[in-house]
Amino acid sequence: VRGRESDTACPPRRLSDSSPETMMFRLLCLGLLAAPALTFTSSRSMPTTTRRVARQATLTMRKGRPTTKLSKASSGKKPAAGPNSMGKAGDWALLNGGAKEEEFLPMEDGGIKSVDVRGKTGTYMAVRRGETLIGTDISCTKCKYPLLSAEVRDCADGDGGELKCALCGAVYSLETGALTGTEAKGGIAGMFGNMMAKNDGSDLEIFEIKKDAKGKVYMDMKIDYSS
Repeated sequence: VRGRESDTACPPRRLSDSSPETMMFRLLCLGLLAAPALTFTSSRSMPTTTRRVARQATLTMRKGRPTTKLSKASSGKKPAAGPNSMGKAGDWALLNGGAKEEEFLPMEDGGIKSVDVRGKTGTYMAVRRGETLIGTDISCTKCKYPLLSAEVRDCADGDGGELKCALCGAVYSLETGALTGTEAKGGIAGMFGNMMAKNDGSDLEIFEIKKDAKGKVYMDMKIDYSS
């Protein structure tokens, strides 16, 4: 009987290659193998911009909640000194190519020196009154003689300073540039000055002079105190 039972026992079931169970098994295996390839991305394969943003992303806490805040990468450059560092708007022109103050400006009270403005020489000059530097036109408006040898003095009423032309005696305010009068001169110099001063003259232009944080000197060509 035992022999007959063994002869009639069902053989083990073998799955067919085309059976639904086999197909499902193969699909499951393919899915498991493909998952890492789909989800993993190397940082080297990321675009340059994406990697840069990822490096700059910093996690910060705001009111107890985590937020991702992107901070701009620092260029490493310090704010440049210049007219903007003076906190004053205007048409600031660098004098004498950024040379040191003592190399081209008058250092003594009442001193006058010609200055280079944007490559222009022989057009403007700087006048020192105490600690203040004043920019103005270099030529007298009456006789066209350079004012580099003019007399710098206090006004008669004590209110500000003035400039007196060495040739024709024209007097200008250093505060406003206004032509306030003419002091006649005698002798040969006076005769020559009167001969040169063929017109009534006009006001001078006055310009503000300032130094920036690095010691470079600028003159504001936009502000005209005579207007």
